[in-house]
Amino acid sequence: MSVKFFRPREGTLSVKVSDSCFLNCKYCQGKFLSGMFPFSEELIIRSIKRYSSILVSGGFNEEGYLPIERHLGFLRRLKGKIELMVHPGLVPRRLARRMGEVFDYALFDLVGSDRVIKEVMNLDKEVDDYEKTLKYLSRELEVIPHVMLGSYFGKSLGVEEALSMASDYSQKLVLLVLIPRKGTGMEGVSPPSPEEVGRYIRLAKDLGLRVSLGCMRPRIVEYEKKAIESGVDGIANPRIQCGELISKCCFHY
Repeated sequence: MSVKFFRPREGTLSVKVSDSCFLNCKYCQGKFLSGMFPFSEELIIRSIKRYSSILVSGGFNEEGYLPIERHLGFLRRLKGKIELMVHPGLVPRRLARRMGEVFDYALFDLVGSDRVIKEVMNLDKEVDDYEKTLKYLSRELEVIPHVMLGSYFGKSLGVEEALSMASDYSQKLVLLVLIPRKGTGMEGVSPPSPEEVGRYIRLAKDLGLRVSLGCMRPRIVEYEKKAIESGVDGIANPRIQCGELISKCCFHY
């Protein structure tokens, strides 16, 4: 099997529609928003020739989804000119329909544990809400489920459930690994071991999913080695490189 290697930042412009996040999840607390550009129509138009895709993300509102409605008219005019991706969150059905008219892909953070949702993400929702949103989105556009290992203070709660849900609605999966970032509620936590990462890759493959190791993970080469041993299909931002680097997000097989 041939593993594909990706360098997403070279081909994807990441923009944020909001600077802060109502949820203040304990593994992020808004700190990962700093690597994105503020949403600007002028910036996006200028970037069409330079980039192959645009990811629209940002902080979520109190209902756990991206407040993007006011930008959809502008983004719809770009459809077909550049690949459009969105980090939607728990969007209601009406917004899922509108997103299907605009975006090519939804990168959906899928959670299989009520404890993670309530105690880590500070969200008054349940696993069932995630499955409903996954179903709504999958009716409208291609959904790429993203599942984080170690999201409960280093423990991977509900991951088996999340992988099973992912396999019901998608053929692709991106696995992420907790980064114990300084200044967050996860600072000092031990992330999952490479062996654990490999085990979940094998489980996802057994469910018929094509699996990538995503860009959100500690930069530990042992993760990549174990991922390759376990049959991973793609790796984002690799330290190991055994082939051509593709300037796209890591689910483009």
